[in-house]
Amino acid sequence: MAYDWVAALYDPLIRPLEKRYLVPWRQELMRHVHGTVLEVGIGTGANLGLYPATIALTGIEPSSGMLEHARQKAHRLGLSVDLRQEGVERLDLPSDRFDTVVSTLVFCAVRDPLAGLSEVRRVLKPGGTLVMLEHTRSCRYCLNLLLRAVTPATAALFGEHFDRATADTVQEAGLTLVENRLLGLEIFHLIRATK
Repeated sequence: MAYDWVAALYDPLIRPLEKRYLVPWRQELMRHVHGTVLEVGIGTGANLGLYPATIALTGIEPSSGMLEHARQKAHRLGLSVDLRQEGVERLDLPSDRFDTVVSTLVFCAVRDPLAGLSEVRRVLKPGGTLVMLEHTRSCRYCLNLLLRAVTPATAALFGEHFDRATADTVQEAGLTLVENRLLGLEIFHLIRATK
């Protein structure tokens, strides 16, 4: 798994971006979270301390290294979380199970985002909400050219794609787009959709 080898370094590497931008954006996502929640790509557990106390949380992550960090963080925070090692493209979860699905900086690295988002739609309850923080392709032509240029290298190293139109894929998966708001840095979006 691409993220296994970087799991121990991930939090320190992303900390400057977290402090300045990601934490406030993650907090914005949590305003839309309720009920039974699935976090897709829970990573090292960056969102764990931000969830409302009233939710029941399941988290999935394909990387065993990242998942171990999430387990340790949940333990330190005294949280009861159902953590599972699996990818989003084939969820071992029942249909119509979750009120909310959360995804932060995940679908840029999912091998088959349409399959993953179709699975998200399947496990959401009717009327349930998908809420995402994603970096996507830019509306700025020159920046988009740069993102396209770096994507082959980042995709080979981490599976990371900087040129995806994630909101379009959300709709293609059969979800109804409610919001696609630019948060900052020309590429980070809050995306909300319902089933």
